[in-house]
Amino acid sequence: MASSRDQLLAALTNDNVQAFLHVIREGESSNDDAAYTILNGGEHFTVPPWDHPNRVGKGGTSTAAGAYQYVIKTWLALAKQYGFEDFSPINQDCGAVALIAQHGALDLVLSGRPLEAIRRINSKWVEWECFESKTFLAQVPQIFASYGGQVGSSVPVAPDPPLSQEVKPMLPALLIPILGELAKVAIPQLGALFGSG
Repeated sequence: MASSRDQLLAALTNDNVQAFLHVIREGESSNDDAAYTILNGGEHFTVPPWDHPNRVGKGGTSTAAGAYQYVIKTWLALAKQYGFEDFSPINQDCGAVALIAQHGALDLVLSGRPLEAIRRINSKWVEWECFESKTFLAQVPQIFASYGGQVGSSVPVAPDPPLSQEVKPMLPALLIPILGELAKVAIPQLGALFGSG
């Protein structure tokens, strides 16, 4: 689990993490820069200053705000834990990575398993409501890939052994039976060709 803002920033350099953040934004706000100033209900708050507005937007039902629709309680807890000084876009992104990590899904995101990551997050915490929609979930792999995510596996692939290690032990083992079979066939044929001499 990421324990500092620097670790969150480092995670943001990963393509799969960026793609997964776009998945969340696709369901919760939008994938343009205006997402960082949206309130629940569709209204936008004014910046600067970059502060969580802590109010219900027109037509909204909660204090959810920003690209990942943080309710004020969640945002204040993240800000305290990671030292976020404001509600700026980079801190909103870091906060989303923190929540993914806190709910045990960061490794799944890194290994390119977005649907499993969503299931893990939902099993512990349901604040990103888009994750509850079957229609949205059906689109997740396509959204993930369209933003550069690479679907993969958590099982590490062992590197190929160096050629020298692969060939040397196998060469004698392969040649001995082959030479033996050649000798059984070739010696009688050579004898017939050249006679007893």
